[in-house]
Amino acid sequence: GWIAADAGQVETAINEGARAVDLLTKLHEEFPDNMVYLDTLADRWLTLSEYYSDVGRAKDAWQAKLNAAFSYCELVRRPSSSPARDGRSSDLIFQLIRRSQDSPEDQQLLATKLQNEVDALAAFTKNPNLPLDKERIAMALVRYASALSQMDRNDRIHAILTEAFQLAPEVPEVQNSMAWHLTMSPLKENHDLDRALTLSQASLTSKPNSSNYLNTLGAVHLRRSEYEAAMDALSRAHKQRKNS
Repeated sequence: GWIAADAGQVETAINEGARAVDLLTKLHEEFPDNMVYLDTLADRWLTLSEYYSDVGRAKDAWQAKLNAAFSYCELVRRPSSSPARDGRSSDLIFQLIRRSQDSPEDQQLLATKLQNEVDALAAFTKNPNLPLDKERIAMALVRYASALSQMDRNDRIHAILTEAFQLAPEVPEVQNSMAWHLTMSPLKENHDLDRALTLSQASLTSKPNSSNYLNTLGAVHLRRSEYEAAMDALSRAHKQRKNS
């Protein structure tokens, strides 16, 4: 597929790319613990998405990118895989969200896939026979919660972030995400400003100059009507963003 694409023969590249993903899918199904097959499958789906885009096949490109994203997501549930690819799945998911804004059907498909992945992660964490990188799983849950929030699928976010916090309560990003949720959730029954303040302050213990964490602290103080403290935190967040 690579040679054909370089020569401008994109349709040939698409056909060869499709055959490659078919073969890799079958290999992955037969050997699910082989990370090379899964990792390569994710890469090939992403390349195929680019080929589809080159010839204006937007729907096919979106579907191929969806398959790539959730192949990368599956790697999180493979203890032998490297966490280096974890961020790629969330990058792709947020691209998919932006490109599906005018398609409720695509948004629903993406939300369903995300919720299924959350369920798969939950089942994975409860398997006592598997080694568990709690921080890695927690960070994946935080990313999925953020993606669902972007699509206004708020009904499961509290449970997802609670699961993340139970896995890794000392991780600053998990603390900050939970603090933001407890402050800004559209569902008021999830609000807990006292706990949000505690968590926000805890996240800043290890990263006192994080503009994101300072922004969360400012939001918490604002919701608590502590306006001077809110202005101080938000001003510091603005300063850090300008200096970064």
